[in-house]
Amino acid sequence: MAATDQNDQLASFSNYGATSVDLAAPGVNILSTVPKTGYLGNPSGYAYLSGTSMATPHVVGVAALIRDLHPGWTYTQVKNSILAGVDPLPSLSGKTVSGGRLNAAASLAPDGPALSINNTGVTEGNSDTVDAVFTVTLLNAPTGQTVTVDYATADRTATAPSDYQATSGTLTFAPGTTTQSIRVHINGDTASEPDETFAVNLSNPHNAALGDPKGIGTIRTDDPPTLTINDRSGVESDHSTVYLDFIVSLSYASSQTVTVAYTTADGTATARDYLASSGTLTFSPGQTTALITVGIRPDNRQEPTEYFYVKLSNATNAVLGDDTGVCTIFDDDTGKNGPTSLAAVSSTASSPVPTLLQAAAVVDSLFTRTSALGPRAWDDAEAVAILTMAGQDGTELLGIAPALPWAHRPRPG
Repeated sequence: MAATDQNDQLASFSNYGATSVDLAAPGVNILSTVPKTGYLGNPSGYAYLSGTSMATPHVVGVAALIRDLHPGWTYTQVKNSILAGVDPLPSLSGKTVSGGRLNAAASLAPDGPALSINNTGVTEGNSDTVDAVFTVTLLNAPTGQTVTVDYATADRTATAPSDYQATSGTLTFAPGTTTQSIRVHINGDTASEPDETFAVNLSNPHNAALGDPKGIGTIRTDDPPTLTINDRSGVESDHSTVYLDFIVSLSYASSQTVTVAYTTADGTATARDYLASSGTLTFSPGQTTALITVGIRPDNRQEPTEYFYVKLSNATNAVLGDDTGVCTIFDDDTGKNGPTSLAAVSSTASSPVPTLLQAAAVVDSLFTRTSALGPRAWDDAEAVAILTMAGQDGTELLGIAPALPWAHRPRPG
C-alpha cells in the first residue's frame, strides 16, 4: 500500500514497488480520531495525520463494502475489483502494480454502464479565477449508444457566487467516449479563512446508471490564519498572586502546526506589579486556542490603576492580527483610590478596557467596601447584573447585599 497527497503525488515518506505494492490511497493530512491526552493527543479528539497507515484504512473500507455487495466472492475477486477500479496516475506509473490510486466508486460500480465523478481540489488565488476540473467517467460503456447525464454545482461550506461560480449543464458521451470534464471557476480572494468545499452532482442519466454521483471540490486557501490575543483585567490582592489567562486564538483551524512567541512588556505597571513571562505557544493541527497565564503580584500599597502588555511575535504558518493584549490592574486598597462606578473606571483607566471586564472590577471594589467577602474573580455577566441592580454607581449596593445568596453581611459599624 502506497500513500498519495492531495495533489495525487506519491508521498515523500511512502513505500512503492512496481511488483510488490498493489495501489495507492490518500495518506497525507488525513483527519483522524486521536486520544485527547498523551502521545498524539489533541484536546479536540481529532488531528491531521500522515502515513501509509492512514492510506490503508481507505482500501480496507472499500474491500468491506465490496464483500457486503458480493458475500460469495473470494478475496482474490475483491482484490481484482479494487485494482480494476483505480484511477491511473502518472505519478504512480511504474511505482505500483496497478499504477493507480484507489477509486471507491469505480470499484463498487454495477456491472452495466455507470457514471461516476471524482473529487478535486484547487488552491485559490488572491484575485482573478482558477478552475477546479472534475472528471466524469463512464465505466462499461454501452456499444453503439450515446450516454447523457446532467450536472449542477451545490454549496457546502463554499458558497456561490462569492467563493465559486455556479454552473450546470448536460454531458454527452458519444459511442467510444468514456470521460468528460466539468470546469468550475473559483474566485480568488485575500480573506483569512479555512479550506472550503462545494459539490458537483450528477443526475438524470440516460443509457447508464449512476455510480458515484457526487464530486466534492475543495478550495484550498492560500491565506494563512490570523492570530489574535484578548485583553484582561484584574484586582490585585494584598496577600496572594492573582492569575489571569489571556486567550490566543486562530481565526480558523489549520492543517499545519502554528507557533507564536509571546512576552510581557511594561506599561505603567512594572515587573514589581506582575510576574514577567515569555515563551512560545504551539498550536497542533486542528487546534484554535491556547492560553498565556500571567500572575498579578500581591501588595498593599496605595496606587493608581495600572496596565501592562502581553505581545505576540514571530508567528509561523499564521499572520498576526491583534498582537497585543492589555492587562489592567485595579488597586484593592478601596476607599483610597479604588473605582466606584463604570464611569469612574472609564475615566481613570490608563488604557481602554472592555466594559464587562471593568464591571467585574467595579463590583469587587464595591463589595470590598460593603461586605466581608473580599476580592474575588467575578463572572462578567454576574458583575453586570449586580451593577444593574445597584443603579450602575453602587449607591444601592449596601441595601441589596444581604439579600444576595453569596454575599456576606456588611461589616459591623
